[in-house]
Amino acid sequence: MKKYTITHDDYLKAAQMDKKSARAYFAKSINKTEQQKALESLLAESIDSGILEKTKPYRIADLACGGGTLSYHLASFFPNATFCLMDYNDDALELAKEITSPFKDRVEFVQGDLRSMPFADSSFDLVFCWGVFLIFDETFLSGVLDEVRRVLKPQGKLYASSLFNTEFDVDLKCDFRDLTRDSGKAGIWGRYTTYSLPTMTNLLQHYSAFTIHPFNPTIDFPRTTHRGIATYSVRIQEDREKIVVDKDFGGAFVGAESTKDSMGGGGNIDSAPSVYSSIARLQISAGMLMNWGILEATK
Repeated sequence: MKKYTITHDDYLKAAQMDKKSARAYFAKSINKTEQQKALESLLAESIDSGILEKTKPYRIADLACGGGTLSYHLASFFPNATFCLMDYNDDALELAKEITSPFKDRVEFVQGDLRSMPFADSSFDLVFCWGVFLIFDETFLSGVLDEVRRVLKPQGKLYASSLFNTEFDVDLKCDFRDLTRDSGKAGIWGRYTTYSLPTMTNLLQHYSAFTIHPFNPTIDFPRTTHRGIATYSVRIQEDREKIVVDKDFGGAFVGAESTKDSMGGGGNIDSAPSVYSSIARLQISAGMLMNWGILEATK
């Protein structure tokens, strides 16, 4: 395993303190998650449309790879690809070695930092970065996206799972301390950032194109007795129509009469199936709304 200079910060400190729970999480991810399935569906669509080739010997980077489960599944999806797994936590890389051992001839490991990646320009056809962008502030993420673009080959693609606000032009930050984890008990706070479409447009201005695919689970995620960070889903009846207003007001300021008119009179959800006709699932973790999506960006 190649090692390079890394920056020690609270996130790395927390990851090392929570090594036991992280190992348990990644071990469970050997079974495909719903996000992994959603990613593979997107990749399959690109293969069907001729954008990608399943059997091509791609050079793939799995950045901030954690336990390596993403590459474990992608190694089967792209049978001729080679993989470079990078993380700045050596504990994660040791676990990734174990998990990806069935494909050891096609996998290498690098301990490195997203802020200054130890790769030459135009090194990779595809870059994956899963569940990581949400912990970065805007300035940090801008630097990471510039580095990813640098190491991508021309027309190469980035796929990243993170929190995105595609419905409203609002960025969100939530600081949290998970007291079920050793890091939280030690006073280390984490942060989840949800970036809006205008912000992502600005951050990705040097890429040729990008799309954010909302992740809408088709199965329920059950709520458990665990009292820390853990995602579950809640079913809701989703509005299909929006009331047009001429000022920047939300629904609470529109008034009951407009709501009644839009619902056909009674204001009862059950009496207006044409408006409330689809079921959606909100994803919630420890009280936080998790608007997951998959970013697809082309150099």
